[in-house]
Amino acid sequence: MDKDLTPLGSLLEEARQAVRPKLSQNALAQAAETSSTTYRRIIHGVARFGGQDTPFEGTPEAIAKVARVLNVTAEQLEIVGRPDAARELETLAAQGEAPLDVARREAAEKEEWPTEEDVLRSGLSEETKRELLDLRRHVERWMEAGDESAIRLTARMARAYEEERGEADAG
Repeated sequence: MDKDLTPLGSLLEEARQAVRPKLSQNALAQAAETSSTTYRRIIHGVARFGGQDTPFEGTPEAIAKVARVLNVTAEQLEIVGRPDAARELETLAAQGEAPLDVARREAAEKEEWPTEEDVLRSGLSEETKRELLDLRRHVERWMEAGDESAIRLTARMARAYEEERGEADAG
């Protein structure tokens, strides 16, 4: 872990690194409805203004939103000295499911990409079937490894499959 992190920063970064599929700082900030700059300031405890480093704690709200996305507990926030953020996290938790959990559940429910059987039964060319199945195997491997790009490739694969299947059905 980065030696320049605050205790809070270490907690948040360890939690972020444990998320699978991998979660970039930018993706985390977006899910937490904050900026990646704010996130970096929170974990390092420093903001740079006019070439000068200034101590930066982050608002309880911003920290709680990040903690919620990462499934960090209020107790953990208290341990690293942020009882204010812990109280805010408890308020957020009372409002329902965390944004990242919602996004994962929705993605799982959609399950948009074609199964191997779908591809084999389709009216696609043999070359396209082979390419789609190969891509599917790569995506599955990348997802198991926690590669964020796998999600984007999955969406591309589903679109390409639907487009070509539509052309095959029309032809």
